[in-house]
Amino acid sequence: MAKYVLATDGAAKGNPGPAGIGVVLYRDGETEPVAAIGESIGTATNNVAEYRALLRGLSEALLRGASEIEVRTDSELMARQIQGRYRVTSPQLLPLHAEAQNLLSRFEKSRITHVLRGKNALADKLANQGVAAALGKKPSPGPETRKPPKVTFRHTHSHEEGGERLTWNVERLWDLAKELPVQAVPLASVEAVLDEDCWFGGKAPTLRDVAKHARRIYEADFSNPILLAASGRLMDGGHRIARAWLEGRTEIDAVRFSEDPEPDLREPV
Repeated sequence: MAKYVLATDGAAKGNPGPAGIGVVLYRDGETEPVAAIGESIGTATNNVAEYRALLRGLSEALLRGASEIEVRTDSELMARQIQGRYRVTSPQLLPLHAEAQNLLSRFEKSRITHVLRGKNALADKLANQGVAAALGKKPSPGPETRKPPKVTFRHTHSHEEGGERLTWNVERLWDLAKELPVQAVPLASVEAVLDEDCWFGGKAPTLRDVAKHARRIYEADFSNPILLAASGRLMDGGHRIARAWLEGRTEIDAVRFSEDPEPDLREPV
């Protein structure tokens, strides 16, 4: 069983205001972190920042194969809400709380504890560096600001928003979407994606590249719906849309998030 210890913190200058998150992830029994992340999340309340830090940390642990997680946070509110001792009434926190519970359910064992700020110093420092980044201040270099190992996924969806490139692990998206209702949507509402470069990253494709995607279009399975973001943006299903267009269909089955899940990666454009 691979156990990890996760320390998280969120901070905001103002409520809401420029906000940042701090995430420190350790293998159990080790003192050198496998991930130390301090980054801006734009404008948010302090409580939203606390949850965003938790979600980022849990995702990092799952990506590293953790089966057991111990979370340490100096947010008593979040700890008690995750433990079920406090109710979640804020509309801003409800979806974040639900996603946190979903991520925690993917571990064989999980525990969250409230610690005093002095025992959460590195995560606190990283969160404040995230606030500084949101304010446009450059943090001083140090071991705490080193970049974590580059994380890669087999299948991703990404788009640019607010000066950042947001990237989602599509396999995680489908796990989160498995209970969403399937509904038929007009093909015209999603076919704009046919005029975008979804597959080649701005590079001129070779004939082999085109042939590979032609095969995937031909084999696209309409028994699986496409996946849409809350805004209606396509998150997965381009080959199914291409096949539907080629066959002259007017509708395609889809599932749609009511609110987008937290991205797995945030990178400056």
